[in-house]
Amino acid sequence: MNVSRLGRALVSVPIGFVVGFLFAPDPTGLLPIAVGAVLSAVLTPVVYVGIGKASAAESA
Repeated sequence: MNVSRLGRALVSVPIGFVVGFLFAPDPTGLLPIAVGAVLSAVLTPVVYVGIGKASAAESA
């Protein structure tokens, strides 16, 4: 399964925003957006590496 880099990043963005709203549940403020953006930036490389390892294991 060949997943593009954009696809891998798109996997982590919703996760980051959901976790951001869990930690800062004010939907009208900027804190959930900021927390979600930071978590997305942190999760993107993690998801990228994880999916890369999973696809390498499937190929072997």
